[in-house]
Order: sequence, then C-alpha cells, then structure tokens
Amino acid sequence: MGLFRSKQRSEPAEQAPARQVEPSRLVERLHSRWEELLTKPADVVPAQITATLEELELTFEQPRDEMWFVQLGEELWATMAWVEDVAVLGMILMYAEPPAASLQLLLTNSDGGLGWSSVTDDDDGSQIVATRVVLPMDGFDRQSLILGLEAVAREGSNDPEPSELEQRLRARRDPPEDEPPEPWTERTEAQLQGCLAELGLESEPEGGPGRWRIQSDVGPLVLTVHHAGQALSIAHELGQAWDAEDERIGWWLLQLSDHGCRLALAGVGDDGWIVNSMTVLSALPLSAQALAWGIAKTLDQGQLYRASR
Repeated sequence: MGLFRSKQRSEPAEQAPARQVEPSRLVERLHSRWEELLTKPADVVPAQITATLEELELTFEQPRDEMWFVQLGEELWATMAWVEDVAVLGMILMYAEPPAASLQLLLTNSDGGLGWSSVTDDDDGSQIVATRVVLPMDGFDRQSLILGLEAVAREGSNDPEPSELEQRLRARRDPPEDEPPEPWTERTEAQLQGCLAELGLESEPEGGPGRWRIQSDVGPLVLTVHHAGQALSIAHELGQAWDAEDERIGWWLLQLSDHGCRLALAGVGDDGWIVNSMTVLSALPLSAQALAWGIAKTLDQGQLYRASR
C-alpha cells in the first residue's frame, strides 16, 4: 500500500513528569451534553461513505467495513476510518520525509484549515509525520466528507495551486442549486449561534466579524469562521511556548497534536511563541454535537499540554 512512512530522525525533547491539572468543569458538562446529542447510526455511515467514494470515482481499497485506503495522487494514499462509538471519521496521510521544519508545521496548524500536522507512532515504534483530519459526524455528512478529502489532498500536494482532484472534489461537494444559496459565512454564523444556545453557552464578539469569545472556567476560547464559512476554529490560548525554534520542542508539540486536536503557534509574544490548542470543525453544516465535541477536545488538549510542561 502506498502510505507514506518514515522513521522520524529528530528526537523529541525530554519531557517533565506529568503534573496534576484540575479538569475543566465545562468539559465535563459538554461531554455529558455531547452524549445526550450523539446518535450511533450503526453500519449506515460506512455504506454511505463507500457509495460516495464510488460516486466520486476515487480509487480505494476497503480492507474492513469501517476502513478505507483512498488514492489522492499518483503515489498518495490516505487512510480513513469510521469510529462508530464516538461518531467520528478520521483521515491520516503519512509522509516518507517530514514536509517542513517543525516550526513551519506548527505555524500552519493555526491557519484554520481542517488538516493539521502531527507526529504519530507507527506500528514498529518509529515516529511518523502525518496530516490528520477528524470529522465528528452525527450521521452521514457528505459535504464534510468531501471537504476532508480536499484538505488531505491539498496537504499532500507540493503545488500551491489546487490540483485537478481538489477542483473536482470542490465541484462535487456543493453542487449548484436552482436559487443561489445565502453566503456560507452567514449560514455558519447563524448555525453557530443556534448551536451555542442549544449547549447553553453565551458568546460575545471578539475583535472583528466572524469571531466570538466564550468563557470557560479555565480561560476563554475564541471561535472563528474560516474559508468563506466552510470551517470553524476553536482556539484556547495556553501561554508562551518554550523555544519552539528548537526542533526537539517542535517535534514534542507535534507529538501532543496526535490526540484528535492540534497544538498551533499563533504569533510571538514578549517571551516567545504563543501556543494555542485548536480544533477545526467542518461547518457544512455545523451541529451542536460537533461543537460540544470540539470545545471539549480543545480544552482537554490544553489540560494535556499544561500537565506535560
């Protein structure tokens, strides 16, 4: 199989023993609400995923009912897996060689795209640089599936211009309608406010259009609409980084990004790079179940980072 694999040559930084960090009460409440909202659609979703891959005329293999190897380039294969218990579709693309330095990967992690970089363990214990996409789905979501495939294909391409496959996927994702739809940004903003109300959360504008702040017991989160309303990022600032230009620290931050949520560098403060935990959700459409999952994941990642420092 054409999965890109590599032995990671950079050793991760030596980690301090984990310390105890008080869990967020909001995470506990949202996890409970997420479970109330979650439906488990049995084997319906895998069958619909397979049908969509066939409709898109993609080359793929299906070694198990809930796993697919999908060809996205001449030598580019991504692995997809549907995890029914938590209603999440995961995609991963592993590279033969790291596509960039760790600092650049961490900066790119903050751009609001569905795909992000991480360092994961291979079956033989080696370290692999990978692009990940995670899509919480309360039932089958065709548009988000195709948006995720676009993101993985884009990350795997060295060409800054969209590939023929990306353009074809984009055209098939949102077919034209008889009447022009309202802009995705407006739809996403309306969906977000509805989801926040359903979760019992209040927001306030944050520094410009398409940005909101919500409070938690462990600090604020900033929600931002990206890519013309197709995606929503949830960012939680974790303070100043260690010297992220030290490759060992960079690879360690990427290792921590292998838990369904990314760490990202979002600018430089007085004492170094600013670290955010960040989850990006598809907003095609946005659901309260996905938003509860994303906020809880973002805060959980922040707790993991603080405990590991």
